[in-house]
Amino acid sequence: VTKDLVLQINREGINKRNELQMQKQTMQKEIQTLRQEEEKSIHDHQKMIKTLETDHDMKLEAIEKQVRQTAALKDSKRVNVMNQIESKNIHLDRLRLILNKYTKLTTKEHKKKGHQNHKDLALLKRPNL
Repeated sequence: VTKDLVLQINREGINKRNELQMQKQTMQKEIQTLRQEEEKSIHDHQKMIKTLETDHDMKLEAIEKQVRQTAALKDSKRVNVMNQIESKNIHLDRLRLILNKYTKLTTKEHKKKGHQNHKDLALLKRPNL
């Protein structure tokens, strides 16, 4: 009886040990699976962060390009306005020279060239000068 009891206890011990080994292997597999899922999750998050950073950088570059283009356009418009002002100033200077020419004429010269002066003044009044 004692020998049978010892054998039964040994069998139960072996069975329990085998059961615990199986549980240990199952838990190790679950731990490995969880670690793999965690690594994949970390990798996915890093990839998503990288994508967001890239998108942000591209948007920032686009905004910077637009700002540079707008500044260049404004500078071009400023140059055009300055050129128009310069052109008008040159035109005004020519008109001043012509007017000075007539104001310097003496009364005598004015009477002699009166007819010609009227023609010149009529030309001055034209808008296309």
